[in-house]
Amino acid sequence: MQKVFFSIRTILMGLCLTLGLMAAVSAEAQSGKITAPLAENTYVIEVPFRPYGSMLYAIVIRNVGGKVAVCGQWAVGDRLQAYVKSTQLPRKMRGVTKVLVGKTILLTGVSFFDEVATGGLKVGNQASCQVTHVPWKASYSNKDIDVHIPRKTVFE
Repeated sequence: MQKVFFSIRTILMGLCLTLGLMAAVSAEAQSGKITAPLAENTYVIEVPFRPYGSMLYAIVIRNVGGKVAVCGQWAVGDRLQAYVKSTQLPRKMRGVTKVLVGKTILLTGVSFFDEVATGGLKVGNQASCQVTHVPWKASYSNKDIDVHIPRKTVFE
């Protein structure tokens, strides 16, 4: 009797997990990828890895359905050295970067940003976006964007 109960419970749990996965995949397929062009007033910041080089972010915000969407691209700076690339520091930095408007944190992690060639951050480029939970305010502007990046140790 106990084995039968265990088997039924296992089957039901598997069925629930399968249905949940199907719903998640369906929602992802319906959402599609959102992009927006980089504008004249795009926020651009260089993130230095002294003395090993740098990386650049280009970030814009948009109103998408009454919510703030963060859009952007990133590029390797002029002299990013092989050691920094091999430690995957740019990927790690994108994972912990916080994008803010004023004191409001819009999101943490910009791994969805597309990489472009060095010098490829140009007005008009289509940048990948992520819609946040933050409601859009008419006062929001690209000039109010700020980025917080925690310090990382290159050599351990």
